[in-house]
This record gives sequence, C-alpha cells and structure tokens, in this order.
Amino acid sequence: MSEAQTVQLSYDDGARAVELAREAVESFVRHGQREQPGSMREAFYARTGAFVRIESTRGRGRLRGCAGAWETSDQLGHAI
Repeated sequence: MSEAQTVQLSYDDGARAVELAREAVESFVRHGQREQPGSMREAFYARTGAFVRIESTRGRGRLRGCAGAWETSDQLGHAI
C-alpha cells in the first residue's frame, strides 16, 4: 500500500473538487459507472484519500450520504 500525502487545496482547487464529486455522482446515477475525470489541476495528481459529504439541495445540513477512502493508491482526482 502506498503512503498517502497531505494536500492543501486552494479555493479554486476546492471548487473544482466539488465539481468533480458532483460529476462522479451524476455519472454513476445516470450510467451506473463513474467517468474518469478529464484534465485535472496539479493538486489532483497527489496520491491521497478523499472524503465527500453529500447534502440535500432542499435544505442546508440535510445529510444524504458520505463516501470516501482514507488511504488510496489513486490520485486525488480519481479518488473523488
């Protein structure tokens, strides 16, 4: 198992991480599989885990689910 890295994301990288997570969920719901991310910012090539919290759009704070991996051999963009 490879060692995970700690990554500090800029505001723009964080916004892109949210987009990647939304695209991954939408792809899985519509097609039953996740798509590979397109071009990624430099921070998303780090090999690290990711945790995504999914909230309802109908009300802030309504948790719909969570997904993630603490350790991974995948790049951050693929882990999301």
